Amino acid sequence: MELLAKEVSGSQHTFMRKSVGFLIVLWGLSQFFSTAFPALDSAARESFQTIEVAAQVSQAQLLEAN
Repeated sequence: MELLAKEVSGSQHTFMRKSVGFLIVLWGLSQFFSTAFPALDSAARESFQTIEVAAQVSQAQLLEAN
């Protein structure tokens, strides 16, 4: 009977260790994405502003040419 109890206990220990590891990985991913999305938003906003300025300069040059 003692052997059975030790097996269950060892199995539960392994399960708990894997569960804690999984939670640590989830926490790490949430930290990564909480900083990655604002950086992506900022990069997209700056890219669109650059395209807007390029379009305005092109429009001004076309109007001067005519």
